[in-house]
Amino acid sequence: MFVATLCTVLDYFRINGILDVSTIPPGYYYYGASAGREWFVDPTNKFKDTSIPEQHLHLLDEVFQKISQLLERQEFRVFTWVGSGLQKHYGHLTIAHQDIYGSVKKDLSEELFDEINRIVMMIDPENNVLDVKSSNLDIKIYLKGKGADQHFNKGHGIRLLCEKMKCDLKEGNILVCGDSTTDLPMLEECLARNPSGVYTIWVTTDSLLQKKGSVFYLCVF
Repeated sequence: MFVATLCTVLDYFRINGILDVSTIPPGYYYYGASAGREWFVDPTNKFKDTSIPEQHLHLLDEVFQKISQLLERQEFRVFTWVGSGLQKHYGHLTIAHQDIYGSVKKDLSEELFDEINRIVMMIDPENNVLDVKSSNLDIKIYLKGKGADQHFNKGHGIRLLCEKMKCDLKEGNILVCGDSTTDLPMLEECLARNPSGVYTIWVTTDSLLQKKGSVFYLCVF
């Protein structure tokens, strides 16, 4: 039987990542970072998704550098401190354009989004590799998947873990905890593997997560 506590986050492992702030000794948790695209089981067992072409990672690095330069401009410097700021993950980038209090003026937030789109178009002019998405708080730059509008998500991350660790989630109970729509694919994957053994807890003020097509719908239907 597979028994482990999984911590799957969007953050990176190092450079002020989850392993830099964790005080828990190795062995108690399996850490998944970058939406489960890379995993830390213990110091001798680390692995990541190897399907990303090196040139695609290079394009992401270029975008990251350009956005970093953008944030040095006086009018955009505030976004260095909004939310979690600019974050570099393995396979995608995130920058907060608004905080939970709505402190950033809408015009400035929209201007940042336009500038990031301009940068992405400059780095990937044929729009073959990179995809920009915006939520109420964040702007994300993804690597495009094989299908239309498909990006690596936490469900894929759980699948990667099961494949590499040869673990079977069909037995026992699974507790899935989430707070945003990025956690839904993780819940879907666990329900697909063990429909009768999944329990879930959500901490959120997002009413959309409670409506049909989200958490309640997935668990009931």
